[in-house]
Amino acid sequence: MEAEDERRFRSIKECDDLMRKQNFPGTAVRLAARRLAAARVELEDLSVQERDAKRLVPWDGVEIRKRSRDLRKEYLSPVAKAAKAIDGFVRDTPGAAKALRMPHPKDSVALHVEAGDRFAKFLKEHLTSFLKESGFDRNFLSKLRAATDELRKQSQFAHSTRGERSRLLREIKSQLKKGRAQIDLLKVLLEPLLIERQLETMWALASRVGAKIGRPRYTPEERARKTIENAARKVERREQRRQKKEQLRLARRAKRLQKKEALKQERPRRARRATPLSPAGEPGAEAPPSVTASPPSAAASPSSVAASP
Repeated sequence: MEAEDERRFRSIKECDDLMRKQNFPGTAVRLAARRLAAARVELEDLSVQERDAKRLVPWDGVEIRKRSRDLRKEYLSPVAKAAKAIDGFVRDTPGAAKALRMPHPKDSVALHVEAGDRFAKFLKEHLTSFLKESGFDRNFLSKLRAATDELRKQSQFAHSTRGERSRLLREIKSQLKKGRAQIDLLKVLLEPLLIERQLETMWALASRVGAKIGRPRYTPEERARKTIENAARKVERREQRRQKKEQLRLARRAKRLQKKEALKQERPRRARRATPLSPAGEPGAEAPPSVTASPPSAAASPSSVAASP
């Protein structure tokens, strides 16, 4: 049941409960109250049936997709691959390329059913040669037909389920219209009694349908203003992202320049450490010639001493 129909049904139930508690007098009032109670009972029964049909709708979709996938994976795809693997089968057999054309995985159920029937018809005409070359089971054709028939029945059942739910929704809307007509009639008949018993507020709350719950609806001017604001906000965010990227780029560039300056300052220091120093302490000065002391003369021999005068 739709959200608006739910709110109308709630108002019918609350008005019926109020009528049963107060027991207002008058033949016309009692007849309208009975019609309101009958509409409530009918709506409760229809809502239960519609809820059950609604549960089957997504299950039907899942089951149909599963059966379509199984038909492709277990029957259609193996036949198409085997026909292409047989040398010259698709080329020499008339109508093979058209008959063994695979449906797309996202195609409708009707196209999958049509492909299954087309494959079965082609295999029936060339069953002996195809089974001999491919090595498939003899019962392969009957299994293909059974899978295609199951998918066809499931699709028809799903369509019937959706049609049943649509019919129930139409009946619910019709009963809601009748119930709301009885509420409007009772409002006119009970106006003096409601004022006398001070039940105007209670009746107004019970018969109120309520506003639609959801996103607020804007006027064309408000929508245009919202569109302009959103566009300006988008441009602002884009500009912020651009500025952030520019700042990061400049920071990386400054960091690279800082590293280069540090390397330039480090190179002279390394060169000075590698160059030897002169005695004066100045790098690059020529060192004085080295003076080596002569070894001391040996002691005078006795023959030299005797020869001297």
